[in-house]
Amino acid sequence: MGKNRIVTIKDAQNNILKEFKYTDAATPVAAISVPVKDITGLKKGNIVLKLYYSSTELPGGRMLASINTGRQTT
Repeated sequence: MGKNRIVTIKDAQNNILKEFKYTDAATPVAAISVPVKDITGLKKGNIVLKLYYSSTELPGGRMLASINTGRQTT
């Protein structure tokens, strides 16, 4: 079960770039999707994009993935 489900995309400094909100789920495992074009559209100037999932049941959120969109410079 999941209520108030949100996938958030953040940059390397944890600034929120975009949020995707999903309808409540009636089953313990419910699919969610994020369009790839929405992720790639955020890569301008952002080397690392992080995807987080949160819900009423997981209010602190959990990182799902970290995406490196290019070369990091030192």
